[in-house]
Amino acid sequence: MKSSSLYQEAQDWRTEDQTNIHHLNVGSFVEFPEVGPQEASGRTDEDIVLSIIKSGRVSLSFQPIFKLTNGRLDVSKFESFTVWAGESGRFVRPEAAQAIADRHGLTGQLLEDVLVKTFQRCADLPNHIRVTINLTQDQLLHHTLVSQLVKSSNLTGFDIGRVIFEVSEKMTVSAIPKMRARLKELKMLGASIALDDFGICAAGMSILGDLPLDIIKFDKSLLHGARNNKEQLRLLNGLATLFNQRFETVVFEGVETKKDFSSINKNPSVQYQGFYFGKILRLQNLRDYVFRRDWSL
Repeated sequence: MKSSSLYQEAQDWRTEDQTNIHHLNVGSFVEFPEVGPQEASGRTDEDIVLSIIKSGRVSLSFQPIFKLTNGRLDVSKFESFTVWAGESGRFVRPEAAQAIADRHGLTGQLLEDVLVKTFQRCADLPNHIRVTINLTQDQLLHHTLVSQLVKSSNLTGFDIGRVIFEVSEKMTVSAIPKMRARLKELKMLGASIALDDFGICAAGMSILGDLPLDIIKFDKSLLHGARNNKEQLRLLNGLATLFNQRFETVVFEGVETKKDFSSINKNPSVQYQGFYFGKILRLQNLRDYVFRRDWSL
């Protein structure tokens, strides 16, 4: 894919508030400070991404996920987002960056960098706050994932029991048996597994019984689609209640307004993620963010 086409795609993702990365609640993303479709040096997006991976310059942002306890919102988790800061400026879809890593045999190196940096950034958070990390299908099935997880945990002292790996509902059905086996390996090490993007694919319900899942994350399109439909909202809340009988937690993604929050299920096992509560953070000290804010409703 040419730089210019990647740049054109990026315009659909761009927002007025660059610091908040609004509506990019979809996992990892790649970011470059802006000058145009191609750097002045003539380097392509592939050149830039390869340079960042090989030099270990991948940086991270985080978005909080909240739970409601006795009328107070508390941070329950932080979702880790990969940020790529280059010399030019545009957003590139995560699939494009991952494809570059795969083509050049750098998936393992990228995994190690993301795991170590995520664990280092979250190491001083209270033990009850967990971290979620998105994995593409290729990353999940990569032969180094398990060893990289153990190595990164040992290096940083971060407990694998606080790690949640998110896998997308958008997966290749034929890969499910291999994915199931890998997810079981991760769970044996103490990690939890979340199904991201639930509701955007027809295969979602069948996947629920095929994979060893702990957490279901409702895609933001479900909540947004029910905003003006009371019956659809009632069914969505009912589905959350039903899932709470089977899974540890249900997370509503895309909670962007007070009305969104007031309309959705307040079951103790339901949690909330979206720009009404917290935008994607570039803070170096996540602990300060947790303790210096009053989350009382």
